[in-house]
Amino acid sequence: MEPDYEDWIIDKMKFHLPGLSDKELKKVFKDAGGDYNEALKLGKSVTGTQRREPLPSHRPSQRCEMAEMAAATAAAAAELKAAKEVAEAKRQRVAAMTAAVAAEVEAQLISMANSLLVRAKSEAMTAAAAALKAAQEEAAVKAAAALKAAQEEAAIKAAAALKAAQEEGAVKAAAALKAAQGEAAVKAAALAAARAAAGAALVSVNNQQEASGAAAVAESLPEPVERATSGTTSVPAQVAIRAEQSMEPELMPEPKLPPPSVPCSLVEPPLPPTRPEGVPQDAMDLSGDGGLCKQLLRAGDEEGGSPESGSLVQVHYVGTLMDGTQFDSSRDRAGNFSFTIGRGQVIKGWDVGVASMKRGEKALLYCRSDYAYGARGSPPKIPPETTLQFEVELLSWGLPKKDRWEVSEKEKLSEASRLKAEGTEAFKAGKWAQAQPLYAEAAGWVEYDDDFVEESTKAEAGALVISCWLNEAQCCLKLQDWAGAISASSSVLRKEGENVKALYRRGLANTKLQNFEMGRQDLKRAATLDPKSREIREALEGLKEAEVRWPLMATDGH
Repeated sequence: MEPDYEDWIIDKMKFHLPGLSDKELKKVFKDAGGDYNEALKLGKSVTGTQRREPLPSHRPSQRCEMAEMAAATAAAAAELKAAKEVAEAKRQRVAAMTAAVAAEVEAQLISMANSLLVRAKSEAMTAAAAALKAAQEEAAVKAAAALKAAQEEAAIKAAAALKAAQEEGAVKAAAALKAAQGEAAVKAAALAAARAAAGAALVSVNNQQEASGAAAVAESLPEPVERATSGTTSVPAQVAIRAEQSMEPELMPEPKLPPPSVPCSLVEPPLPPTRPEGVPQDAMDLSGDGGLCKQLLRAGDEEGGSPESGSLVQVHYVGTLMDGTQFDSSRDRAGNFSFTIGRGQVIKGWDVGVASMKRGEKALLYCRSDYAYGARGSPPKIPPETTLQFEVELLSWGLPKKDRWEVSEKEKLSEASRLKAEGTEAFKAGKWAQAQPLYAEAAGWVEYDDDFVEESTKAEAGALVISCWLNEAQCCLKLQDWAGAISASSSVLRKEGENVKALYRRGLANTKLQNFEMGRQDLKRAATLDPKSREIREALEGLKEAEVRWPLMATDGH
């Protein structure tokens, strides 16, 4: 309350309450809550006096003064009421402004809390991914060491077992050989005795025949047989001599015995190879018995070698009967056909035949029934005991699955390059989920510098792993796997701290995760390194727009 107005009220109260001092009047007015009429009532109750109202006989000047005071009192009351209304309006405006400021502060606090929460989640995911990768690497090292130890132990045991078996087999073989040799010697002695007896019997028979023949010749001649003095023999004598010579026993050829270690009853002549009917004569016999033949249609990469047992091969094929009836074809389906050589996943003819091919080679494989589906066939398309013809094209093949420490530097680079090429083919076809693990596996073959000694191969491996990680990050962005994109890009930046593509892709992923500050740092650094890049500038603008939208989305519960 204004001091002049309060003094004026006190002066008016003195007129009605003359028995009270200024201090008492102020107290009464204050106790009445600033209400003039209530203050008069309260003051009158305190003093116990009732002032008479002025009589009409008062002087005119006094009545004018009273009218002026009444008018002033009414004006003051009006002013007081107006002042109260103004004060109430100000209070309401202040309350509205306070509520608005409080709402804005609350929204900002919620936005900051959401940003911190998302950043904490991202950092936790990154840390978890790093911990998982470290654990996997440690587990892989331990597993490799354990496998190597187990292989060495198994090799030692196998060598000992083999040596023992060889010694035992040698003893048994020596005993069997000795027994067979003794048996053969006995049989040979018996045969010699039989031959000697037969020879003696034959000599005796010949002697008897000779004597009887000579007598018959002598009786048939007109005169006795004489020898010429010149030493020549007469015709009859010559005839007798020839007869005598012709009666000499012929020596029988000595029979050929089998080796002493093989019983005579087990010796069988080898069967000639049987090439199925309809197989071209110029087809190469891969099995040695005519059961599996190959006819080359197109040569492959001679320098690349052939797949070995355990290799994963990708092929196209068309299978037909020998009359040309087709029963299966991979070319009629999407993709190609793959299998692992030497694991029994396909027919015997394929395991052997495809292992003889080169990358890019196309050939006809003729598989006899024992190299195909056997006596039962594969009804209803393949009858029993049927020879089959396959047109096979070897598209690609990978090395057998080995641990990293088991292969050479050249093999590591070759396998990584092959996997990267397959990943790129899948990426171009829009198969990002298929391409991403191929790039990751390719990077795993060449990510450690310590695996490479030569500087040239080390540089080649470094460039290859950077390319694989960048491609993996791009696949993750396509798949909206933001954490995966951050992990792959961070792997690149650990080797090349100023790689623009890695900074750009990690910045995009952080923006998607609302890690605006981290995304801004990556994108600004990328823009500094490549100021002409429109993509980076657009990414920065997108980050700013997302940062503006995010508090509204957070307060709306989105």
